[in-house]
Amino acid sequence: MQALFAYETEPSQREDLLALGWLSDIQREKLSDGIRFFIASLIQGTIDNQAELDELIAQNLNNWQLNRIPQLTRSVLRMASYELSKLDTPATIVITEACEIAREYGGDESASFVQGVLNGIQLSLENGIEGNGLGETQA
Repeated sequence: MQALFAYETEPSQREDLLALGWLSDIQREKLSDGIRFFIASLIQGTIDNQAELDELIAQNLNNWQLNRIPQLTRSVLRMASYELSKLDTPATIVITEACEIAREYGGDESASFVQGVLNGIQLSLENGIEGNGLGETQA
């Protein structure tokens, strides 16, 4: 999440972010090669598919505009939407983890908002439809 937040602020940092340069040397050393690859792939995929992900998120917002959502919440939604739409990670795990991150950095309201939007995205992906209006309805 830190990487996507940093990317939105400074897109020129892309290569450093993909190399996990935002982690300390000790943190990087503790990660297995598989975990480092997964993290880099998740960051790269989210960045590379941002326009498509933003459209998917926007289709599941009700009375909200994507640019009005706080940057951290947007980053959480993008990464989770990438996992839901492009990876084989079980939806319950993706949504639970996204809500935990949103709660930690944005509080209970942010977590509820993220859950509502991601539940709508999950449902629309399962049903092969675009947007279902299940996202939170507050501005």
